Amino acid sequence: MSKQLANNMFWLETPITKFYEALGCVSDGRVKKLSEDSFLVTASTWNKRYKVTYHHNEQAITSNDNSSYYVGYLGYPGIATLLFLDVITYDSRFGELLRGVNWKALNQSNNNNFDKTVSDLLSQMTASEALELQDYIKGLKVNFDNLQLKKLGKTQVPAKYD
Repeated sequence: MSKQLANNMFWLETPITKFYEALGCVSDGRVKKLSEDSFLVTASTWNKRYKVTYHHNEQAITSNDNSSYYVGYLGYPGIATLLFLDVITYDSRFGELLRGVNWKALNQSNNNNFDKTVSDLLSQMTASEALELQDYIKGLKVNFDNLQLKKLGKTQVPAKYD
C-alpha cells in the first residue's frame, strides 16, 4: 500500500489530551445515539453539535469536528463515541473527575495549549486521583491506537455553532 493511500485511509495519531476531553464528554452525557451507527456529540459549551458515524464491522469512523477535518486526527467527539459504545473501556470513576469542564474556555485561557489545560486540571485533583487518571488515559490511548481505525469516507466540513 502506498504511503499516500495509507495517509488517506487512516487517522493521524491523536494527542493524548483529546482523551481527557472525550472522557468528560461522556461523563456529561453529551453523546447521543441517533441510529445504529450515527451519533450526535455536543460541545462542552453546549452550543455546537458534531456528527459521528462509526462502522464497527469496517473498523472505520468519521467526525465533523475541527481536529478531524483540518488536522487529520480523530478528535474528541469520535473518541467520546467509542467510549460511549465501550469500544474502548469507559470507567465512570475517571469520567466523574472531568464532569462539567468547559474545555473551550479552559483551552482558550491557555492559548490553546492543550497540555497546559490538562496539567491545570490535574493540579486540582489529589495526587492519587491525578496519577490514576493519567494511567487510565494512557491505557485508553494504547487501546485506541491498537484499533487502527480507518477514516470512514470523506471527512465532513466542521460543525457550526447552533
